[in-house]
Amino acid sequence: MVNEEKEIKDASTVVLSRETKDSFEIFMTQRKKDLPFLGGFYVFPGGEMDEEDYYETCLKRSIGLSPKEAQDILQDPDPKKSLGHFVAAIRELYEETGILLACNNSRDFPDFGDDDIKSKFDGYRTMLNDGKMTMNEVMEKEDLYYAVDELVYFYHRVAPKIAPVRFNARFFIVKIPDGQTPSPYEKEIEGSEWLTPQETLDKFKKRDILLAPPTMASLRILAKFGSFEELLEEYKGD
Repeated sequence: MVNEEKEIKDASTVVLSRETKDSFEIFMTQRKKDLPFLGGFYVFPGGEMDEEDYYETCLKRSIGLSPKEAQDILQDPDPKKSLGHFVAAIRELYEETGILLACNNSRDFPDFGDDDIKSKFDGYRTMLNDGKMTMNEVMEKEDLYYAVDELVYFYHRVAPKIAPVRFNARFFIVKIPDGQTPSPYEKEIEGSEWLTPQETLDKFKKRDILLAPPTMASLRILAKFGSFEELLEEYKGD
């Protein structure tokens, strides 16, 4: 009997970070235990890239990187899909945590400290998660651009053939924008906490949490750095 080759799906994952006095912490979320894929596991926000993420309309609403520049960073054969990975990362982060990496032409982010603005974007997020609105419709309605150059690419993982679902996953890290606070999507996320990469690995070693191999591998990379600035120097080069 010949086994059918599993489809490899493109995906983007975002390590949301905040600086601390001595190091930096990352935002870990626990998936609901009853979810069929990685139920109960601690993960970073992220998911499968949608076809819309690399539509021309989305790519034109990206600021800071061209498709060719994104391709050079990811070393991927398709420039549009390369930039689409960045767009997908921003969309997934917004859907799952409410953190929005989007700005106007002047590079100003929406002021989530304004209750009316925050309430409006919370409403957009709800409609997005309910399938009543697309991410690009949000961007067009508010005349915003995907701040793709805020994302720092640091890791690539293709799931092995034995995996139940195979992803071609790109991992990004980003510093949380000023004035924004994560609010996990309750239908998928059971809990969340800020931890250093090493604290997360230690919790796994104590069997307090579950981690998938790609998450562990990326955490081991992140744990080598003592500060967010060191990480930027290594992967962004400035």
